[in-house]
Amino acid sequence: MIAFVGATRSRENVRKLRERHVGRILQPEDVICTRLYKGERWALDNGAFAAWRKGQAVDLHGWAGILWSPLNLRRAPWMAVLPDAPTDWNQTCELAHQACALIPEPAKPWPWFVVLQEGATPETVEALLRDLPVQVQGLFLGGADPFKKTACDWVDFAHHRGLRFHFGRAGTPRKIRAAFEAGADSFDSSFPLWTQARFDLFLSLQSQGFRSRQEHLPFGAEVSA
Repeated sequence: MIAFVGATRSRENVRKLRERHVGRILQPEDVICTRLYKGERWALDNGAFAAWRKGQAVDLHGWAGILWSPLNLRRAPWMAVLPDAPTDWNQTCELAHQACALIPEPAKPWPWFVVLQEGATPETVEALLRDLPVQVQGLFLGGADPFKKTACDWVDFAHHRGLRFHFGRAGTPRKIRAAFEAGADSFDSSFPLWTQARFDLFLSLQSQGFRSRQEHLPFGAEVSA
């Protein structure tokens, strides 16, 4: 299972990530000011979750402008996430269509992922995948904690269709383990960025393939991620 962490620029942390072949998932505002290490496998998020927490919608034109960044065009991401509307599947479908119309030609072959939100069904996801003008290569599990519990079903759906599955915002050890147990191909987490101790623990778990049982870890209550 491939792990991504947030856009740390600490030299020491980046050195450790490089040693463990762990990449970063970048928000649009991170792209210009982040230097990738040689061979880094990175992902491009869409900024929708941060905007949603501020009561705002994702800035489609700002997002599209980032796709022209020299960083992006020099090295394609392992995953590029189409814009979405957290907790709203119908609006997510509309945004995905609008976003595709703004993708520049050099970025159209990238590995685009559709974000799953509450309200998504196999039928409506099939319809979206069929209608989008880009080749979708994966599904990104968004949504609140109850929706995250459907991960196993969506992993089966994705893999049956030859798609990758990403468990989004696995912000606690328990969610990281849930991603592993569901059979996700990848996940991202802000957990290691909270403290240096958690960063080092995350790398330790990564070295074990995230197979360790984690209920005993003294990190307090679960938080929404």
